[in-house]
Amino acid sequence: MLLARVLTAVLLIPGFLGILYAGGWAWFALLAILIALASLEMGRLYVCLGCDKTHLFIGFGGLILLGAAYASLYVTWSWPLAFALITTMALLGQLGLSSEQLLQRGAAICMGSLYVGLFAFLFLIRADGLAPALLAVLGTWFADTFAFFFGRAFGRTPFAPTISPNKTVEGAVAGIGGGMIAGLALAKMLQWSAWYAALAGLIVALAAELGDLVESAMKREARVKDAGSLLPGHGGILDRFDSMLFAGVAVYLLRLLR
Repeated sequence: MLLARVLTAVLLIPGFLGILYAGGWAWFALLAILIALASLEMGRLYVCLGCDKTHLFIGFGGLILLGAAYASLYVTWSWPLAFALITTMALLGQLGLSSEQLLQRGAAICMGSLYVGLFAFLFLIRADGLAPALLAVLGTWFADTFAFFFGRAFGRTPFAPTISPNKTVEGAVAGIGGGMIAGLALAKMLQWSAWYAALAGLIVALAAELGDLVESAMKREARVKDAGSLLPGHGGILDRFDSMLFAGVAVYLLRLLR
């Protein structure tokens, strides 16, 4: 399991970082692919919860939000239009359903679209520069890696046992430390003071852990171990990017507040 996890990371990280460095349409295309794959996994989770045939609507909803993120660089009305389109799509997705299924399907489409649509924030922060995107990516990776290995070695105290029994307080604290290290390492590139970069790393790590817990809660509700199996040792796209989705939002907000 650990060997597969490491090998998958070694094989995929260079390509991912290369596309992140290139930015532009290459980054946009990668995020679009990730949204499409994540929507399939969301659809399977919803099937386990008794709500089927949502993946196409969720995928289109996520791509609409990604398109809105790109358009927002040039116009101010892209987000209202995107949410109107998603609402319309949720209504269309309920055609032919019984009254008992209407609310469930509509809520699933809207929430699923918004969730996979969080990839749009990774596009927005990359459009603002390479450094903010690296903060989200490396902050997440450092937090996840520190939490994983320190938790395995020293973890004793359960952290959110009803959601994710394997997580420990010791691992979570180590993850926060990892995020702060990533922030400090990027301080000069971000042109931030050391204290603000460390604070940003802490916030990114907390957001990453929250993202992990949110996806763990969804999987627990659906009674599945992993959202997918595309990435050996990691699970699916949602299993690998759950933390980064929330970290991207955190970095976006940090840039607005700076």
